[in-house]
Amino acid sequence: MRITARFLAGSLMVAALGACGGGSSSPTAPAPTPAPTPTPISYSGTYVGPMTFTAGSGGTLPVTGTTTVTHSSGSVSLTSLTTTYQGSALVTFPLGSAPFGTTFTGSTLYTSTGCGTITSTYSGYFGQNGSIMKMNLQVTLTPTSITSGCGVNDVRGELTRN
Repeated sequence: MRITARFLAGSLMVAALGACGGGSSSPTAPAPTPAPTPTPISYSGTYVGPMTFTAGSGGTLPVTGTTTVTHSSGSVSLTSLTTTYQGSALVTFPLGSAPFGTTFTGSTLYTSTGCGTITSTYSGYFGQNGSIMKMNLQVTLTPTSITSGCGVNDVRGELTRN
């Protein structure tokens, strides 16, 4: 009788739990996995690559350009653009800081030897191919007064981050 009473009490308890929602239930769907937060892209680094130097006279010269970029939220800062020709330093042009969205444009003034004050205007954009970061850069150098031997020069090319 004791076994029957215990069995009966246990059966009643299971039935009571079932009535309270503790028995059968439908499976719940797992919570969706949140999308990973993308890592912000940094454009900082040293960029080197082939460029074309076009003199005011129209002549062109293939050069290698080098600049260092510091990227901080909504702006980029570019050190001077150093150009070399056949391994020898040709000339260095100061650049500066510019607001940055998908592109950048900035300008700075500097005093040259022989041509007075020069406005260095630069613009460009960045692109990425896999792990390779590239920067398309154009620099226009405009003297305050255009005289013999001092004209508007242009340097442009695609540089790759080291």
